[in-house]
Amino acid sequence: MTTSETGRVSARDVSAFLTEVRDRAANAASPTTDVAFFERKAALFARIAASTPDDEEARAVAENARRQLDDARAKAGGA
Repeated sequence: MTTSETGRVSARDVSAFLTEVRDRAANAASPTTDVAFFERKAALFARIAASTPDDEEARAVAENARRQLDDARAKAGGA
């Protein structure tokens, strides 16, 4: 992420995330790489949800990203 983990999400943050998503589609990922990706994804969506506290959909997306992170950690053996 290019701004602080608790700061407002910038267009640069979203662009960097989308670039990473595109790169992941083209390259196989290891369980450790998956965990790192889902950590960044969960952090990004948590920041979006925090900046829009009345947006239930943003909160639901953040919760889903957190579940994906938990699943990736479990698959990686608790990494």
